[in-house]
Amino acid sequence: NACARLTSAYESQIVGFNNGIIVTGNNTSTIYENQIIDCNEGIKVIGQNAQPSVHNNVVRLSEAFIETNSAFMLSQNTNTAIYNNTVYNYDQVLQADTTSIDLIQNIFWNDTPMNTPVVNNNSSVNFYYNDIALANGVTVNGANNINFDPLFVNALLYDYNLTYNSPCIDAGDPFGQVDPDGSTADLGAYYYYHAIDFDSDIRFITPGSMVQFNSLTEGHNSPITAYSWDFGDLGTSTDENPSYVYDTTGLYTVILQVTTGNFLDEKIRENFIVVHPEVIPAPGNVNISLIDSDVLITWNQVNITESLRDSIVSNYLVYCCDSPDGIFTYLAQTGDQTEYLHQGIANEKDQQYYFIVAYVGNERSLREYLNNNRTMRIKNGISTIEKNSKTNYKK
Repeated sequence: NACARLTSAYESQIVGFNNGIIVTGNNTSTIYENQIIDCNEGIKVIGQNAQPSVHNNVVRLSEAFIETNSAFMLSQNTNTAIYNNTVYNYDQVLQADTTSIDLIQNIFWNDTPMNTPVVNNNSSVNFYYNDIALANGVTVNGANNINFDPLFVNALLYDYNLTYNSPCIDAGDPFGQVDPDGSTADLGAYYYYHAIDFDSDIRFITPGSMVQFNSLTEGHNSPITAYSWDFGDLGTSTDENPSYVYDTTGLYTVILQVTTGNFLDEKIRENFIVVHPEVIPAPGNVNISLIDSDVLITWNQVNITESLRDSIVSNYLVYCCDSPDGIFTYLAQTGDQTEYLHQGIANEKDQQYYFIVAYVGNERSLREYLNNNRTMRIKNGISTIEKNSKTNYKK
């Protein structure tokens, strides 16, 4: 019999029933992130008023049953959304009776390809962006489907995560909702996390200075992973964490591309490296004082040197973070004023670290700079306050 008739199902494990989950009546359930194991019919939806969303579930059989099995069964229904599920070892994807349904970004895989993926009775069934184990010559309605081994981590041990070379990575609708890592949706219940970023040990340098670049890429940890750096002055590198010397003054956009298997990630940081005959001095004598629940940060005015005599410090930028080793977030700009009052912060934080940047440039270039530098990591020059009690700070 049916295992459950639910208003919602989340992170459940349902084992060994005729029907894993039934949705019926005026039901708008969300059925997601469940393990439905060895059920003749995984999920059944009955009736026009049943409008569930069925996604990110694993529906599997431990072995092929003698009787006919379907992962999904829909009857007299047009409002069910079935997407990003992984179905393994069923000889049919769907039984559809007087139903209209689109199946999107799922994996339907068997060791033995399916000859009859859908049992269709007066229904409209379409597949879009799925990986389906179809026998030779068998087709389904829809578009952008593939028929390739999804390359699970270990299907024999029921681990249906994708390996780095899976054809299901970034194979979903390019115009649909993206994965949590910001990339095009993967197929199946589990997405493959991959993200790209990089930083450097220094950004503002004089000609002839060496910069150490560091890849902060995740999900590209295979022996076949390839790195491609463009340093913005025709210089390149294929090292993971290269060093590079800039000889000529200017602003340099740095690009990193990382490829692994079937997917590529790219990060572009515009005007990331600034090479100037002389680097603008950092604001000195940064001091912090507590005024009730406010924190006052002051610093010395930056004096322009002879080689920078045509430049003026147009803005001081204030960044803050809860930790000296964390990621500092842009807080405010003060114009040419050499102080900033961080209001109410003592009531919210036990400690706070600050970093001050002297900026030379017009308002447009400042906006571009902030667009690309809302956050930064700081290695030196940090001034800190720590709360000793509700009313006292020490510098």
